[in-house]
This record gives sequence, structure tokens and C-alpha cells, in this order.
Amino acid sequence: MKTILIVDDEVLICKILKEYFELNGYNTFAAFTGQEALNSIKKEKPNLILLDIGLPDISGIELLPMIKAMDPNIKIIIISAYSEDEENISRAKLQGVNDYVVKPFSLTSLQEIVFNKMSD
Repeated sequence: MKTILIVDDEVLICKILKEYFELNGYNTFAAFTGQEALNSIKKEKPNLILLDIGLPDISGIELLPMIKAMDPNIKIIIISAYSEDEENISRAKLQGVNDYVVKPFSLTSLQEIVFNKMSD
């Protein structure tokens, strides 16, 4: 079964995404901080991470090289409330991010992106 790690400090977003993707056949886990995300990656070995940029302990951008060092093949989709943050988008792409989704987003469009990235 494909596994998704949802990393976002907004509990409601994690809950909604977790329930949605579980209903669509994915095994999901949530982390609310960067450190929780790193611990979950070691333990759960996700295939894909939905990663918020604005975490309380470390930014998602700063977390990217740590994640890639743990598993260079892991798929990462950035989820951000900042649509015009060209600097972070560029940094994320340079560090191997597979896609960048802006909040608010539709669950069906996010599911399509996740499905496509899992199929790559």
C-alpha cells in the first residue's frame, strides 16, 4: 500500500487530508512539526510527503535537504499559502520537490497530483 506523510501545523488540514486519502486507499500519517516529520520518515518510510512550508520549528524549505538525505527517491509536494513566493518555489525545485500546490486547493486536484507523482 502506498504511504503518504502529511506535514502541516494546521491540525484540521492534516485531519481532512488524512481522512480523504485513507478513503482513497492510501496509508497516511500526519506530523505537525519538522522534527515529527523526520521521525515519521524514519519509522513509516512514506512514498510521498505533502509538506507545508510554514512549520513551527523549521521551515519546510529547510527540511527538504534533510528529507532527501534520508531518502533521495521520496516524492515531495509542497503545500503553501503563498502563491507568489518565487524564491521559495525556486529553492524547493532545486532541492527536488515534485510539485507545488497553493492553499486553498481542491481535494480532487490534489489527489490527481498525488496519483500522478506516485505513478512516476
